[in-house]
This record gives sequence, C-alpha cells and structure tokens, in this order.
Amino acid sequence: MAANLLHRIRPDYMYSQRQDWNPRNFEEAQAGALVQLNFIMKEKGKHDEFVAQYEENAAKNPKDTQTLELLAQLYILNRNHEKSQQITERLIAASPNKPEYLTLQMEKLLSETDLDLEKFMEQLDRMSWMTPESRQVYIIETITSFRSQARTKDAEKLFNGLKDDLVINDITAYRLVSLYVDFGKIDDAKKILDEFQSTSTKPPSSGIYNVLARWYLKEGKIDEAVAFHKKYFDSSKPRKVNPRRTTTLGRSNYSYSGYSSPQYTFPSPTTYYDSSRLQYLQRVFNEYWVINQHQKLYDVFQSDLDSAKGKDRIFPALAISYFSWWENKREGSHKILAELQKEFPEDLTLKKNALFVSIHSGEHKTALSLLKELTENDPRNRQQYYDLTIQIAVHIGDSLTVREMITKILSSPVGVRSCISCPKNFNSQV
Repeated sequence: MAANLLHRIRPDYMYSQRQDWNPRNFEEAQAGALVQLNFIMKEKGKHDEFVAQYEENAAKNPKDTQTLELLAQLYILNRNHEKSQQITERLIAASPNKPEYLTLQMEKLLSETDLDLEKFMEQLDRMSWMTPESRQVYIIETITSFRSQARTKDAEKLFNGLKDDLVINDITAYRLVSLYVDFGKIDDAKKILDEFQSTSTKPPSSGIYNVLARWYLKEGKIDEAVAFHKKYFDSSKPRKVNPRRTTTLGRSNYSYSGYSSPQYTFPSPTTYYDSSRLQYLQRVFNEYWVINQHQKLYDVFQSDLDSAKGKDRIFPALAISYFSWWENKREGSHKILAELQKEFPEDLTLKKNALFVSIHSGEHKTALSLLKELTENDPRNRQQYYDLTIQIAVHIGDSLTVREMITKILSSPVGVRSCISCPKNFNSQV
C-alpha cells in the first residue's frame, strides 16, 4: 500500500501541484506515515541506519510478521526488488497458513517457468478460504500459461477438471469463453455465453462476442461471424432513449484567442451508439472491409431495418449510414439520415446527425436551417448552436445571419460574456 500512496503523498515530477493528502482509513494512515518517514530519513542521510534497525529487529524475532511487512514495504518503496522478494519469502516461512501469505506463495509459484502441476494443485487446495470464482481464475491463468509453454497435456488435464464446476459471472465469462474457444469447444463456449446472458443483469462485453466471431472468421465462416457481431449490438442497445434529449456538442482545443469552437465530427457518439458501441462498430466494419466482406454487414443490418418497427428502425439505419460514411459513400449516408429525420422529426439526435453530415457535405444552407430547428427545440444547448451558426455563417460570408446571431447572443443573460470570446474574424462580418 505504501508504494501505491508514494506519488499521492510525495509527487516526484516537476511543476506538479502539491495537494494535501488525507488518509481514508487507519491502514492508509500507517502506510502514509511510512512513506513520510522514509523520505525524511533520506533527507537527513540516515536512511541506511533506519532500514538496518528494522533488519536487526527482524533478525532478533524472525516470527514478527509486522516488522517483516514493514521491512518489505520499505524495500519496495526504494525499488529494491531483490530484497523485497527475500523478505516476502521470510514472511511466508514465518506464517505459511495466513491467507495473505498463501496468496503470495501462489503468485510466486505462478511466476515460475517450470511450474509443477501437482505442486500448483496442492497449493490451491491449501487456499480453502478462497471463493470458487477466485480459484477458477487461478486455474484459467495456469492453463493459459501451460498452453503458451506448449505443455499441452498439463493444460488439458487442468481444463478437463475445470469443466465440472464452472462459475459464470461478470468476471469469469470472458475468460471462460476465450478458453473454450482456444480448445476448440465452440458449442460449449456458446452455452457459457447463453447462460451468462440469462443470469447477468448487464449485457456481455463486446470482447466475448468478438472471441467467437474471430474464430468463425478464421474458419472462413463469414455469415456466422457477422451474426455474432450483430448479437453484440442487439444485446447492448440502450433500454430507453429520450428523443427530445441530445448530447452536448464537444469543443475544440483551447486556442490562443480563448475561443474554442463547437465540434461537428461525424459519426460521433449518440444516445443510440455511445462511445464504446460506436468504436466497436467501426472496428468491426474495418475488419470486414479489409477482407472485402463488408457487404455482409450491410445485408444483415438492412434485413434488420426491413423487419424493424417504430424507433427500433433507428439502430440499424444509423449503422448503415455510418458504414456508408466510412466507405466514403457520403451521399448514401446523407440520404439515410434525411429519411430517418423525416420519419422521426421530433428526434433531436437524428437532427443533429443530419446537421453534421450537411456541414461535412458543404450543404451550409441546410445546416443553418437545421441549426435553427435545434436552437428552438433544444434550449439546453442553445448557446452552442448559436456559436456553430455564427461559425458557418462567417465561413460562407452570410453577414445577415451573423448580425442576427450576435443580436440574440447580446440579448441573452450570458450574452456579453459569450461575445468576449468570439473569434476575431466575426468583427469583419458585423
């Protein structure tokens, strides 16, 4: 713990801002005191004597685990890994059945390149207090280690024993699916995923679906791979979406003038595709595009769009518009968004997406029209829409719109403060 607190208590980088540190509990207070004492002794040139005193006390009473723990922390603080390892071994010898030290023994055992399987199982059985979940994680890690060392028989022996009593939850599901796929047990891996879906309160991570999808890709089974990627997007849909609420526009990096302009990146995260879902969608599209199989993605999402009803149509339609955009088919992307906007005119997220595409496509008049609608229907973000409207109007030389916006900004409660940071080239348009 002392090593983890070191940089919070004594930051060692130049120009860092010192902040008062307050311990959250008694253990932190003890560790913090050791950090401070270690630093003070170094400043006074008495550090060697300070450590030697603890060494002497530990030598007099080799069963005093408290002194040994402090000594181990001191060596870790001073980056003396060889000494800290020696003290750790003395701790284990002093109290071999203490749970914390049994864990240390296991970690030490797992670090050995020639790990003995029987010795590993013996140590695991000694840790009877450990939860089934933790026990399973140790076994999975050891199987993975054996496979990387080409110790196939040992890996299979552990794997066969693991199958008898699986613990499937948020922590173990991905590890188990990956392991079963590695052993070629695809049907069993899918059963684990199904069981996890039926018992967990949250959807499986994209990584679980990706492991299975990549196996099918490797086998040349493109349709099956696409199906698993699609399952992730179906399972991770947000449960509720408020069409009248939209995310705040991002801002560019702070400039010398003090003005940071609104960002209109497309595609950008929305309530339908948040950051993680959008990034994964693009990664999947790129993967299929590289092997010239991206049409399969279009087909699956189009089939979903054709059969979906109401607002469920938005999810596949947006995905297809993103595919078109990433493939540089800008007109196709714009067409899909325009149709969506007509179908769901009250949805501000769709309106904002159409705005971004219009800006990138050079359709500035359409963009200004959409900004006007957004300004009226989304007052929470009105100031940002004003800023973006001025930015576009200045770009196309629409001085009338610039004047109208400046007048509106100045008449608002925060108008004068907002205008102070306006770009300098606004003045030439007013």
